[in-house]
Amino acid sequence: VIALVMWWYLNRTNPGLRLRAVGENPGAADSVGVNVKRYKYIHICLGCGVMGIGGYYMALNMSGSFNSSCWINGYGWIAVALVIFANWNPALAILGTFVFGFFNTLRVSGSSLAAAFPEGLGWLAAVPTQLYQALPFIITAIVLVVTSVRKREGSGQPQALGLNYFREER
Repeated sequence: VIALVMWWYLNRTNPGLRLRAVGENPGAADSVGVNVKRYKYIHICLGCGVMGIGGYYMALNMSGSFNSSCWINGYGWIAVALVIFANWNPALAILGTFVFGFFNTLRVSGSSLAAAFPEGLGWLAAVPTQLYQALPFIITAIVLVVTSVRKREGSGQPQALGLNYFREER
């Protein structure tokens, strides 16, 4: 739901379009009266809040409680790869979560699927459990290699991503 709301916000509302302008060319956004620092600050705080809620949910989902023995186990790296896979598009991120979730489900229940459907999925029992555990990360590495081949202009990455903006240098 959050991904769909964010897609709508970024593509259909004035503040979302201004935020996209800040990400593409902060100088141009500043020249039409957008307060670049305020937009960046507010949206970074909101994004960090959403990520914190997602991490808390994931910790609760993985262990049933939130204590020091729960680790996210590298899924933050998969989340970054998902953003790149989705081409910085929240709507495509939903598709990517299903793809990565499928491979994570194989990690959790690959052998039980083989036992439940021996005629069609019996071959899954022959796959070592270590491969199931590594599969989400292997797929993530493959996705990162394939997407790194694309040119920067073809991706949805904002042009000013990671660049500081100083109004005096405009």
